[in-house]
Amino acid sequence: MKHRRMRVSARTATKSYEKELIERARALMNNPELILPKCAGECKQCPFESIRIKMKKIYQKRESKFWLNFYSKWGEHTARAYACSIMLAKAGKAPYLAVVNLPTGEVQFAVRGKVKREKLIGVQNYHHPELRMLAIGDIARENGLNIYSTNEGLVCSGKDPSPPKEFAKEAISSVKTYLREFEGVYCCDHLEPKDVSEKRPSTNAYLRIDWHSAKIVIGICKKCAKNSKDSTFATLTRRAYIPKVNDDFTISVVARPNCCSECKKCYVKYDYKVTREHLTDYIEGEISDWDILSRHLEKLSESLKGLEEKIFVIGDDCYGKDVDKFIESLKPNEDEKEALQAIFKKYEGPAVLERATPGKIISDLWQKYGKAALYAVTGDKEFAKGVFEKADITNETPAQILKEARVKIKQRDLLSSLPKYEKLPLVAKFADEMTKIYMTRGAEDTVRAIERMKEIDTSVKSVAYAFLLAMGKETSKKWQYTKHEIEFAEYLKPAVKDLLNANADNYHEMLQKVLSSTGSTEKIEKAKV
Repeated sequence: MKHRRMRVSARTATKSYEKELIERARALMNNPELILPKCAGECKQCPFESIRIKMKKIYQKRESKFWLNFYSKWGEHTARAYACSIMLAKAGKAPYLAVVNLPTGEVQFAVRGKVKREKLIGVQNYHHPELRMLAIGDIARENGLNIYSTNEGLVCSGKDPSPPKEFAKEAISSVKTYLREFEGVYCCDHLEPKDVSEKRPSTNAYLRIDWHSAKIVIGICKKCAKNSKDSTFATLTRRAYIPKVNDDFTISVVARPNCCSECKKCYVKYDYKVTREHLTDYIEGEISDWDILSRHLEKLSESLKGLEEKIFVIGDDCYGKDVDKFIESLKPNEDEKEALQAIFKKYEGPAVLERATPGKIISDLWQKYGKAALYAVTGDKEFAKGVFEKADITNETPAQILKEARVKIKQRDLLSSLPKYEKLPLVAKFADEMTKIYMTRGAEDTVRAIERMKEIDTSVKSVAYAFLLAMGKETSKKWQYTKHEIEFAEYLKPAVKDLLNANADNYHEMLQKVLSSTGSTEKIEKAKV
């Protein structure tokens, strides 16, 4: 238990707590061994023996107010606290109590004699597995003793750090993360015991605690660590004094990227050792399992970024030099795929990225590689340069800019290749507009354009539904059309489908075909160039 400065306040004792305190004092008066550890070591000289002898003298003088008062002010403080406890038992009351806030919670104790506060708290709360350690903490530290507090009492193993079996069992059971056991290995469900035992990397990075003297190894993956925000090491040791804790525990983070490609040579360097700074903070209880895990993973990520080789890593997955497989793993659409290929062709050094959507990755790299991405999508260097310089990413995302650039280049190329018309009949004009939207923006934008249509002409509405039928998008819009319009649209569907698949050579013919299919005898004419 870490020593902390105690801020004390006073409080009137409740009858129930006062009764419990007096009962404990009476039990201790008759059995001073309740506050001293049982011996499980092989020490040449026991540091507790002199205290045991002093307590025996105090016990023999328990009927003398003079001697109890004397022993409560002079000599070793654990013995003083014992004398105070007898005084409490003899008085049979403790109307006023001191109160302190400790990591274990609020603690009340009776102030008597001239005794260190932690001694009074430890002795009066000898029933509490953590608080009782305050009574012997200074002795353990001064003599380099390993002391463990089990549910039954204190056990001292001397210079040997090996914990009692019952203590190890209780310590493991107090860890909040669920741990399954397999031959001395305790790990969460997301890890394989054999991997943890042999310190092998898993698909999940994990914290590994090797408790040497207890012959126990613990593995907790980053997911479980993040959910709990506890310190497993602090939980294991909060009821123990272990002077050479760094020798008895080895704490490491087993983490390296998952190999997702077949490389002739692995370029990833990894080190499971935790930095001295992070280890110190963790052992002193300043940071949690998740903190030490995430800090180590940040260190690993930085080391990967410092590689000279151009490798591709995203999240926990490494694709080596296979940029195509790396991009495919992101599941990009057509625009995103072409943009990412252009970006990572020019990308300098290793690409070590957080797991994110293709759009987010493109956005993060836009300032440096946006122009290359636009060129890949449009195929026109000057056009791409113009779009990039005019783009305002505060109003549009890079994904939207890429989409619009592709549309504009398609429109430009399409309009230059398709026939031009100065004047078209209403039905032909509608069909021409929808077809050009379909050819440049795709089916979804065409559906939205049809939805915005305010035309009430039956022939136009039938052509509109025929477009939906030809694109396979009619299901959710059927209710907006009359039975007659739907039947007529079924008849028009083949002609509309041919128009959607038309090219520069037969576009005029297919547009005329749609118009004629509606029963019109009008002939459409191309504009004179």
